[in-house]
Amino acid sequence: MGDDALDAIARGLARGMSRREALRTAGAAFAATVAISPGDAWAKVTGRCPKHRVKCNGKCCPPGEVCLHPRKRKGAKHKPKPQCGCPANTKRCRGKCAHIKTDANNCGRCGQRCPQGQHCVNGKCACPTGETICAGACVDTTTDPANCGGCGKVCAGGSSCVFGSCASSCPTGTISCGGACVKLASDATNCGACGKVCGAGQACVDGTCSSTCPSGQTLCGNACVSLSGDGANCGACGVVCAGGTVCAGGTCASSCPSGSVTCGSSCCPGTACCGNGCQTVHTNGVGQSYYDCGSLGVPGNAATYSLALTKEAANAFASGATSHVCSGEQALIVPNAGGDWATWVYTGSMAGRVKLNSGGPLCPDPSSATWN
Repeated sequence: MGDDALDAIARGLARGMSRREALRTAGAAFAATVAISPGDAWAKVTGRCPKHRVKCNGKCCPPGEVCLHPRKRKGAKHKPKPQCGCPANTKRCRGKCAHIKTDANNCGRCGQRCPQGQHCVNGKCACPTGETICAGACVDTTTDPANCGGCGKVCAGGSSCVFGSCASSCPTGTISCGGACVKLASDATNCGACGKVCGAGQACVDGTCSSTCPSGQTLCGNACVSLSGDGANCGACGVVCAGGTVCAGGTCASSCPSGSVTCGSSCCPGTACCGNGCQTVHTNGVGQSYYDCGSLGVPGNAATYSLALTKEAANAFASGATSHVCSGEQALIVPNAGGDWATWVYTGSMAGRVKLNSGGPLCPDPSSATWN
């Protein structure tokens, strides 16, 4: 019961109301209270609304709604009373307020559900950046052997789809898994080996399923991404840059800042794109970084390294690398202008180890730094 009902009973008792009449009055007030919604009943008894619900014109608004204050119409004598309603840019769908511009279950209008894998962008269902709708599904036509370069273009004979063209072999740093060229070091559906799928809340990091991403990256779904430049996760997981905008510094913008290139809807460091994605940032283990479309090498796993990748690591240190052999394992060695030597091994058990020495050329050992 509210304070008004209690006051009325108190006044009645003071005027000589019998206890039976007082109980009858109290019962009627209580019945009126429980006949309304639980939230409004709580408000009448306590004067407050339940947690996460807003009080408006003496009532508790349904969850998700706010108290709206309509403007006074021209010529009207009184200003309209406040009323509960959905916040701006939302619409009531099946009793709940939905963001119809971004809600994949109510995209553009109530009940309009986007197909699996699609996002709701400005009220319309769309595939993630870089993917195309083929037979109702979102696919990457740069890598999908069943839709290579366009919907329905199938790569024959089990060949792979490389940058939208069927090819008999995969680029350096990738291998063919089910006809698609994948990076075993970072592909959550082929992590470390073809067909090895990472579980929910895990990404593929250096060929191992992990719930922790490298520094500067965030786990979104099954991938480690950079929220500062990922057009499908710009500033936060699932925030898609649309309408020709790109992700720059975690915000969808019209152009990329100086020092980066536009790849699809992402602003990427480096000098080129890898299809619609960014180049991978590699480190050579002795202080320099370089960019490449290949995946990161996994130290100790020679299959993830190549001569081409080793040349890039050496060139980031100095020019003029030459072949070298360390205990039967292939390596590249190069001196710099300061007289230092660096040796990168890319085969055998020492693959991914590098040795920097100022006294002359030496080979890495198990305690040496790694590169990828």
